[in-house]
Amino acid sequence: MVRPVGRIGRPLSFAAGEGSDILLTVTGVTSGAVTLSWSGTGTFRLYRADIANNETTVGITGNSYTDSTVLPNTVYEYRVIRLDGSVEVGSESNRVAITTPAVVIPDPD
Repeated sequence: MVRPVGRIGRPLSFAAGEGSDILLTVTGVTSGAVTLSWSGTGTFRLYRADIANNETTVGITGNSYTDSTVLPNTVYEYRVIRLDGSVEVGSESNRVAITTPAVVIPDPD
């Protein structure tokens, strides 16, 4: 389930950065994976932040990514930035926030 949530002290914004042509969307969520896709061409850096503002990054060529390092019942916020060259940061996407579902343990009836 995709739910808009904000991090403490930071308003949640779904708008792309000014002049950006990158639209980030969540295409799938499970308790152990989040799949994202975005518009635009080039090389990108994906940023993921958790509720404690711990941020991780992944460099990506292409327009989709599956994050299989997420934990169940946890809030994450994602954004994508296009790289200009190898290190300079270009356009930034909108930010999306999700809560991964809890793991459901079946009743052993």
